[in-house]
Amino acid sequence: MMTAKSVRLMVTAAAVALLSACGGGGDDAGPGPGTIGSGDAVDKYVGTWSGCFAVGAGSLRETVVITRSSATTGGFTWTETAHAGTTCAGTATDSDSGSGTFVMNGTKAIGADTVDKVTVTEGAAVEKQVFLVKGTAPAMLSLGRAALDGGPVDAEGYPTTLDDHTLAKQ
Repeated sequence: MMTAKSVRLMVTAAAVALLSACGGGGDDAGPGPGTIGSGDAVDKYVGTWSGCFAVGAGSLRETVVITRSSATTGGFTWTETAHAGTTCAGTATDSDSGSGTFVMNGTKAIGADTVDKVTVTEGAAVEKQVFLVKGTAPAMLSLGRAALDGGPVDAEGYPTTLDDHTLAKQ
């Protein structure tokens, strides 16, 4: 069962995923650097991501909106809405929200996947996290299993495994 703290950290991690370095772009090569659609790694994270997760006898809808601030920084807002049923439908029983920023710190391998390393800041809390986008219809965002959720971390403090919960691009 996911706790509100682990869900919040997962949402925060998703927001962190937005950061990435800018790529090049010329007059005939499409949009310029830093432009959504330019092919920068950050592009795959910008937008709205959502998922529904069972929590005890109920469920929790997580929604994260990721925006780009610069080539290597971004912002995010997150919302969690609890429901009595297991399908995130019906009347909400509780909700929470927040916002923060993130910085992209390069990449690393987890198994056969190359993930983005990010540092997420929400208020006074700072967390190292990893993110991975797979698929296209819809794209699915996976986050690392953070140390605060009992996940193993490498020597730099980044998760070494991916959580089994994903958020779908809306």
